[in-house]
Amino acid sequence: MSSKMMRSLLILCSAILLTACITGPAPSPLPEIPAWPTPTPPLAPTAALVPTVTLTPAPPTPTRRPTYQPTPLATGSGDAQNVDLVGQLGGPISAALIQGDYAYLGVDLKLVVLDISDPTHTRPLGDALLGGKVSAISAWSDYAYVGTWQGLYIVDVSDPIAPKVIGFYDSPGWITDLAAMNAVPGSDHVFLYMTTYTGTYGEPGQLLVVDVSDPVAPLVISVHPAGAQTSGVTLVSDSDRVYAYLAELSACQPAFSRGFDCTGALRILDVSDPAAPVEIAYYELPTWARDVAVRDGYAYVAEHHFDMDKGTAGGLQILDVSNPSDPRPVGRYERSSLSVKLAGDYLYVDGLGILDVSDPTSPAEIRSGEPPWDWVEAVDDGYAYLVNRQELRVVDVSDPAAPVETGLYDPPGLTDVRDVAVTRSHAYVVDWGQGLQVVDISDPTHPTPLGLYAQVALGQVWGQRDHILYLGDAWAGLHIIDVSDPLAPTEIGSYVPSEGGRILALMDGYAYVTDVDADGMRIIDLRSPATPREAGFYEFPNIWNVVAETAAGSYAYLAVYEEGAYVLHVLDLSNPVAPQEVGLFRDLPLGNLNGMLAADQRLYVPVERVGVPDEENYWGFQIIDLSNPASPETIGVYRTEGPSQTQTAANHRLYLVDEQNVLRVVDLTAPARPVQVAAYQMQGLLGGLALAQDLMYLATQDTGLVILPHSID
Repeated sequence: MSSKMMRSLLILCSAILLTACITGPAPSPLPEIPAWPTPTPPLAPTAALVPTVTLTPAPPTPTRRPTYQPTPLATGSGDAQNVDLVGQLGGPISAALIQGDYAYLGVDLKLVVLDISDPTHTRPLGDALLGGKVSAISAWSDYAYVGTWQGLYIVDVSDPIAPKVIGFYDSPGWITDLAAMNAVPGSDHVFLYMTTYTGTYGEPGQLLVVDVSDPVAPLVISVHPAGAQTSGVTLVSDSDRVYAYLAELSACQPAFSRGFDCTGALRILDVSDPAAPVEIAYYELPTWARDVAVRDGYAYVAEHHFDMDKGTAGGLQILDVSNPSDPRPVGRYERSSLSVKLAGDYLYVDGLGILDVSDPTSPAEIRSGEPPWDWVEAVDDGYAYLVNRQELRVVDVSDPAAPVETGLYDPPGLTDVRDVAVTRSHAYVVDWGQGLQVVDISDPTHPTPLGLYAQVALGQVWGQRDHILYLGDAWAGLHIIDVSDPLAPTEIGSYVPSEGGRILALMDGYAYVTDVDADGMRIIDLRSPATPREAGFYEFPNIWNVVAETAAGSYAYLAVYEEGAYVLHVLDLSNPVAPQEVGLFRDLPLGNLNGMLAADQRLYVPVERVGVPDEENYWGFQIIDLSNPASPETIGVYRTEGPSQTQTAANHRLYLVDEQNVLRVVDLTAPARPVQVAAYQMQGLLGGLALAQDLMYLATQDTGLVILPHSID
């Protein structure tokens, strides 16, 4: 049985927005959505476990999807193209599996293999880079089956130091859980039972049975309807029958002002014939079923739901499934959980809550469990393995009343990355939760963390000068960091604008800061980081009306609202303490100009011509030639299909992210003939982007540092 821990958060809190994450409420009201369809209870089976009317559609003709292409970043929007990932670092732990001497962790876009043969000393062995965010893991023999938001990856782990992706299946939706079993006695066929979610409101999920006997070419042999979201799949072999127990979300109804009432279910299928699963029972539960463990004729179902109005709800439902077609309640423990595991007479739930279930009808609490709410991934040989977003913890539970932590694996965090700057051999990654992480990128296929400057919420990268980085916020000010020693980045100075001041630009060690009281810009010399000083003042009466700004070369470009229109002011900063206005441009578009960007003697200005009477509606970017700063000139308009946000520009290529979270690279060498050279479906929110040596370094808030090529040949 595969993991349940973080995929419940990562997939569902971000994707269907039915409920807030366990870690806290969402920042804005949830939209009303139609109710999930309530599954029809199954027909009563015959004594031979074959119903008079099957609830399963006829098995589809077995189909093979294209076999694995090296580390594809799967498509998901419009004309997004597949591309080979180069490297990745960071992201949260999103799934885990403990098997024998090894732990398999899904760390965002990677499968990481750990040696846990000595529970007091876990150590990483190898990893495999995948093309999607890991959501579930199962394993059989020498293969790990890794479910992601984009599809199924089959990884050969016979050499744990060098795991290798050998197969891929493009699943019809996000994979929420999976479990592998040789379900046919005497056969060498291995079957994978995999649940998916489409990501569309109101659509039920599916259980796919996949023959993975040939790991290079997985074969789907049957499909069965499942709940709106299945987060727990457990396989049980009983005599000559095999059963699949599915812990599901069945329906959610809007409730109160900002919450949902969600119900769950335990669905039981006879999968003795993998090509024709038969549903034999459907047991409704008061809230979302997240995981299920089955042993000795009893099913233990973990329920958990967080409602923004009502708080946390759920419990542990114990069912007698000695007759799997007729589950009956025999006990309940009122404590919500996302995971449940059995070992001996004990049952383990989130936060290392421990129950004595020697009498399943009367569970007795040994330990209630405490925050942090770690998910229990396995209990084996007296050790419990707990996982949260940041770490794997190994706990000695030989005495359930007094557990002792014995081991810890803490992968590189980088779970809230907001920006990145790059030199030839180093990337400087700004993580709002950790600080400034220096990364060795001399081998971009294996980025390696070096030193960390631990200061949260450092803002963004404003500039780089020699071995100095300027990080911060336009209003809150700058942190000045010396990175000459990549193992020990050190803050050597700071600058905070006076009240009401805002940094407009940073160039060659000088900051240009608004002063609305004085109607102008103060010029701050930051070249001596420990002692910033004012080096000049530039009078600019409309400084409070600046709506967008950018700088490139020795020029700054200010978009100013003047008499009902936006006007571009071009300032020459070649003498940094004495700026001079050298040009004006009065044909800027109306609308939101945030994201205005200058590069290669061009200015790219966002255009939103939407809802304008008697005019054609469109989005895009006005392209302005700046080769003559005294006389800027429009040379074209690049239209997009919807709102897009610029990230950077170089060599007449514009890098932007559209509303489907696709990063697009557009060649505008000839503005009248734009050519899209690449499109990448992002799997996290993009905070920043840097270019170096034909590679793109993406700072993504929840997938860490992602390294991609510039384009596709």
